Amino acid sequence: NLSQPYWSETRSTELSLQVLREKEARQQLNQIQAAVTANTPDQLAIAIAQLQTITPQTFAWEDARSLRTEWGQRLVTESMAALERGDQQRAVALIENVPADLVSGTDAVALMNFSHALRLTRDEPSPWQTTPADLWRYAEAIAAARTIPPDSQFYDQAQGTIALWEATLEDLNQLQVAQWVANLGYRPALETAVTQAM
Repeated sequence: NLSQPYWSETRSTELSLQVLREKEARQQLNQIQAAVTANTPDQLAIAIAQLQTITPQTFAWEDARSLRTEWGQRLVTESMAALERGDQQRAVALIENVPADLVSGTDAVALMNFSHALRLTRDEPSPWQTTPADLWRYAEAIAAARTIPPDSQFYDQAQGTIALWEATLEDLNQLQVAQWVANLGYRPALETAVTQAM
């Protein structure tokens, strides 16, 4: 019963907090929109990332979702245009900023997958020590690159990088086994580890 002081106070507090969340979300959205003055791809990429921070349970989020879709589609268009101009590096850099759920079309999806694979292998593993995370990143990159269809303009490049990444993954696996064997600390095991690592 809302006539009781406890329920009345609780509901009043909830409504006050909701109004505050709405106000903050709207201010945040307005600031993001104001920052996108020239509609450059770089501004759009930053703005899309910032839109993700708006509280989803607000009315401002609906407007933010619309802008996210609009700006994401612009980045996809810019990315594909860069690809048409032969600027693959720029195309990859742009598509990396687009949320995956906004990418559609065979070429755009292939570009997104190729970009994802490249991003996973961007950090070189140590030549002397490896981690399970290194193994996972290369395995994931290979899987992402394999999703690129044969009719994609990235197919040949993806196949070349898959071969390189598979060789790197094999090296990382050998290094991981050598590390495990070396950690046993037993002299014959250390000799085996050195042989394994070579």
